[in-house]
Amino acid sequence: MPTKLTIIVPVYNVEKYLSKCLDSLINQTFTNLEVISVNDGSTDKSLQILENYANKDNRIKIINQQNQGVSVARNVGIDNATGEYILFVDADDWLEVNACELIIKELKSKSLDLLYFNYCVVTQKYKKKKNIISLCDKHSSSFPFSSSIWASCFNKSFLKENDIYFPAGIKNAEDVLFMLNVHAYHPKYSCIKAYLYNYKTDRELSATKNNALVENDIKIYQLLCQFDFYNNFSREEKLYILDIFSKNIYGCWLSLKSLPDIISKAKLLNNFLENYKNFKDYKYKRLVGYNRIKYKYLIRFLKYFRDFFFLLLIRGKNV
Repeated sequence: MPTKLTIIVPVYNVEKYLSKCLDSLINQTFTNLEVISVNDGSTDKSLQILENYANKDNRIKIINQQNQGVSVARNVGIDNATGEYILFVDADDWLEVNACELIIKELKSKSLDLLYFNYCVVTQKYKKKKNIISLCDKHSSSFPFSSSIWASCFNKSFLKENDIYFPAGIKNAEDVLFMLNVHAYHPKYSCIKAYLYNYKTDRELSATKNNALVENDIKIYQLLCQFDFYNNFSREEKLYILDIFSKNIYGCWLSLKSLPDIISKAKLLNNFLENYKNFKDYKYKRLVGYNRIKYKYLIRFLKYFRDFFFLLLIRGKNV
């Protein structure tokens, strides 16, 4: 029996972009696929667009549900998938025409649980290539972590056997928790160099951190540590995960614009970064982030200037 691919598309009020997304899926050079479109309580014309496409192409399956969020929508797609492999596509994004063909070829030839591939970020001003492949080359001391679930393809059996789903009720960073859960079970993975996915955003890349909250990422990290699968990581992998979160949280803090916000979140960040005391042993120096020049300022800051820097901020507020 030929290999089948399931593409899961959560849909919520995306009438402006949905047709382009669906066109890129049904016109793939690889044809043995199903598109599970989970309509998450859309109030615009998204459902009508889905129905029009489903009437023309029986590979498109529509599942309607009350609005429960993207995590639940993806989980519903996983449970209804009939393909051997699962690909997640956001409804405002699109695939290159040969994406599925290249993905399936690589997955089958190497009997993989997980495949990474490159993608492009598309805004109104530019199209920028994002190279995930470097993760596989540089993260030899740990694992190639990326939270871009739409730049990955999964073996459905691997997900089901390890009971890997998206955490319901999490509004932000659900993809991070999902991917960490995947890697907790040590999948057989590989990467291909082709740029196969187009991720559309109306925001500039630099604006992403401005919109993120320091508190949110700290809560997500603390929640992660409570999950059973977190214990499947080695100590070095746990340090590496903390490294990822801390750099992101610190970046969010740096992007804050108003002085009151900076000062109010300084203490919160300072308390969280106390975890870096665990990095004093030699294993920390083997972590990927340590050797990246653009992040060395963080280590210096934490070791030498942290308390002094926050003290200046607090004094500035009092003045």
